[in-house]
Amino acid sequence: MNARQGVVAGVAALALLVILLFPPYLAMDSTSGGTVHAAVGHHPVWAPPTQAHALAVLARDPDLGDAGILLENLDIRVNRVRLLSQVIGLVLVALVGLRVAHT
Repeated sequence: MNARQGVVAGVAALALLVILLFPPYLAMDSTSGGTVHAAVGHHPVWAPPTQAHALAVLARDPDLGDAGILLENLDIRVNRVRLLSQVIGLVLVALVGLRVAHT
């Protein structure tokens, strides 16, 4: 591995660490059977979004209107699908960067 590849690998490792420490979160109304949900942004793992924040995000969605969502029915979880797609995207970009840095 040459110096440029080392830099690419270091930047990719740092980006992966940031992605894992600040994952995307999702809020879901547990009474809706999974039909009422919204992305609530990236937050640190040590301070996930609150139910009040999730309710405010859901309230801004014009498609929901007055869905009668209650604060106590909101589940906050890591959006694993989005997290996985971000990790895969980062790995692919890093692999291309390593290949380009090789020449």
